[in-house]
Amino acid sequence: PRLICKSFYNWFDLIVALGSEALWLAGLADGRTDGSSCMLESVARKLPVFRIVRPTQVIAFFAWQSRTRELWLLLMALGTSLRILFFGVAIFVLLCLAFGSVITSIVN
Repeated sequence: PRLICKSFYNWFDLIVALGSEALWLAGLADGRTDGSSCMLESVARKLPVFRIVRPTQVIAFFAWQSRTRELWLLLMALGTSLRILFFGVAIFVLLCLAFGSVITSIVN
């Protein structure tokens, strides 16, 4: 059980699973018919795509094999680019929220 809690991949899976469930439930509980709840449900259905990071742990075993070194380099590059994309999107969302709050306070 301790090894399960120490693994980054298990925490990542838990965050993705809970996040998709939370968005899906928020879309259902909202009850709006203007399309925003449908958008939340759509995001919740697409969020588990990020669980593709999990198989890289299994493939890490093959990194030590000389025949699969190129594949491992490609997977490492994929992981790095996904990490950069995630943090880029997070910064973009934070900037949009800050800009929206400033504009809202100016307009009101």
